[in-house]
Amino acid sequence: MPHVAIAWLRKEDWDRWQEIDNQLPAYDRWLAKIEDAIKQSTAPGSTPTKVDVDPDTFLAWCKTNGKPVHRDSRAQYAAQMLIRKLGAH
Repeated sequence: MPHVAIAWLRKEDWDRWQEIDNQLPAYDRWLAKIEDAIKQSTAPGSTPTKVDVDPDTFLAWCKTNGKPVHRDSRAQYAAQMLIRKLGAH
């Protein structure tokens, strides 16, 4: 069953997230949107897998890889972290 990486931003990191990405809404609004997106976009037979994303680790990854601090970059980062995690097992 294929895994789908979901970039999961923890509530306790939200102030830091909003410092580095001014496009993020309030946490409760983000959470509702991401949970709805998971329900809407998960293909049959796939497994949505939440990948905790640390804001400072992500920021360093963006700088190293020349990526903007943006939701598309978070999705790419989460996918890479999930591939590493699954490959380690």
